[in-house]
Amino acid sequence: MTDQIKASLVLYSGRPDPHWTIQQPEAIAHIQQSLRNLSEAPPPKWPGLGWRGFMLEANQHSLLPGIVRVFEGTICITEDNGRRCYADRDHLEEWLRSEAVHNGLGPQLPQKPN
Repeated sequence: MTDQIKASLVLYSGRPDPHWTIQQPEAIAHIQQSLRNLSEAPPPKWPGLGWRGFMLEANQHSLLPGIVRVFEGTICITEDNGRRCYADRDHLEEWLRSEAVHNGLGPQLPQKPN
């Protein structure tokens, strides 16, 4: 089975979110490195509707520590024992934004604040 991470733009309620698949070993390694040695942080204020960041889900448990959400400079990881949030010190959110644009999802991303 090929290692894959599904990266979604968390936008909708009641219909599928746009997504792309990450399969390149270098990209998977970049994500894994961005999830190491994190400092705990409070969870972001998730809005009820609209843009709620990125979600990463792996096809193999060994690729990611759980379901990963990235929003407003915070990385939240949901595992069997609950959810913990951390500061996005390596700018994974910006990297995911650029990857989304590269994969044709740029028009569906919210504008970055100035």
